Amino acid sequence: MKKYLLVFPFFLIFQLAQSQILLEDFESNPHLGWQPLDQINVIHGNFTAPTPNLVPGGSNSSANVGCYSKGISAFSTLQATSPAPFDLTSFAKFELDVLSPAAGGEVIFQLFSIAQNQEIKVKIKTPGVWETLSFDFSPFSAVANFTEIRLIFNSGTAAAGESWCVDNLKQSKGVGNPCDGVVKIPSIVEDFECQHNFKNIFYGGADISTVDNPHPTADNPSAKVGEYRDPAGAPWAGLGFEFPAAFNLSVLNQLECKIYSPTANIPLLFKLEGSGNGVEFLQVVAEKNKWVNYKINFSSAHPTQHNKLVIFVNGGINGPGATYFIDDLKWTGAVGIFTPKIEVFKISPNPVFDVLRVENLDEKIVRFEIFNALGQRVLKIKNQPEIDVNRFASGIYVLAAFDEKDVLVGNSKFVKQ
Repeated sequence: MKKYLLVFPFFLIFQLAQSQILLEDFESNPHLGWQPLDQINVIHGNFTAPTPNLVPGGSNSSANVGCYSKGISAFSTLQATSPAPFDLTSFAKFELDVLSPAAGGEVIFQLFSIAQNQEIKVKIKTPGVWETLSFDFSPFSAVANFTEIRLIFNSGTAAAGESWCVDNLKQSKGVGNPCDGVVKIPSIVEDFECQHNFKNIFYGGADISTVDNPHPTADNPSAKVGEYRDPAGAPWAGLGFEFPAAFNLSVLNQLECKIYSPTANIPLLFKLEGSGNGVEFLQVVAEKNKWVNYKINFSSAHPTQHNKLVIFVNGGINGPGATYFIDDLKWTGAVGIFTPKIEVFKISPNPVFDVLRVENLDEKIVRFEIFNALGQRVLKIKNQPEIDVNRFASGIYVLAAFDEKDVLVGNSKFVKQ
């Protein structure tokens, strides 16, 4: 006979043996809060429990189970909430009996907190039959505030009404944290493996998760990377890391990160904030469908006292959303304190109708680029004092200047009449 630690709401615990925790068996009213994500039934479907087990056998002959029918979204999601955080210190592995449709597929198991989420994908091996899936979160055993589970079945595939059933959600001991004994390298912000050297993710934590690298190449052979899902209709969604102390930009002032983007020529905005005015640097995605290592020189931000780093992928674009991958976010050695003569251009007239004049040119400028309000580059020209903008549509634009090393050395906003 299997023995479990059975957990009920309001912390009523019946302990038989501490080898496992049974979180949910659906033999009576559910112990966790189960529902389609945010109770949006049309998009995220319907959930019924307890309901009779119509296909007993395989790994599950229980009388009652919980059954979920997907909504119209390709990312239709089933949500479960706990009255208390899940204990990953002792029980880092989750097990779940799953009955898939005949076509099978895969299950994404996500753990959510206010600050972050992590996910594990497992493929169905026996379609149409109950099987037990395991999701080992041992690498994240130090996270003490996960209170929500999200299940996504065949992510990215729209199949409204498709039925999946679940049962016997348990926690058990994981294989152990593979990062135990790994020495922290403070200059590495996040590598999505063993280096997580920041206080918390204060912005966009629900949109980033650790996944197996779907595009391993010589440019990035890492086993794990971050999957960032840029929300639709949120032009300034981003990913923000908070640190316990201000950055010492006299020592480490060059930020590097690898990004895999499905689209090229979209803006990447990197921002330091936390004390006074923020410091922003704009880059453009150089290539699509390829790991690219971006380097941002923040030496000009010295000696500001900022302790937050925010990355806006596709920042400013009110688009349909997209999935990006990020990895190896780190600070590298000082490149020398760089204080540019141009921080904000003096331009006139502003608003402008036909010719925009730049009054404080600098010889280090190699080229100008102009971006529209959607972050799309609309012009790229050599350094010159007057720029013809007559053909531009009315709206807000950003004029940016780059030196011979492709470092942004100045910018300014203007309005085209």
